[in-house]
Amino acid sequence: EIYRSSNNFNIDRIAANEIFHVQIHGKENYNIQFDLKQTVKLGFDRTIIKNMQTGFYENISSYPMKSFYMANPKNTGKSRFAVKFCRLK
Repeated sequence: EIYRSSNNFNIDRIAANEIFHVQIHGKENYNIQFDLKQTVKLGFDRTIIKNMQTGFYENISSYPMKSFYMANPKNTGKSRFAVKFCRLK
């Protein structure tokens, strides 16, 4: 079962297969994790990264870099949190 915790969003500033940093901010931001998923029209949504948390990632081979959403959040303390995807320069 998928618990969707965000609307769809795009990561247009990051190219496919580029290394990027993820920052998660929240009241209870101790080890917050979530699954990064991508909406697939006329099919099953794909899990791009399971248990994403603050850190460095690479090799998102999804093209185009759109229709992502967060699902199955953990360790949030039932509080809201924000995620920032930062491109490495």
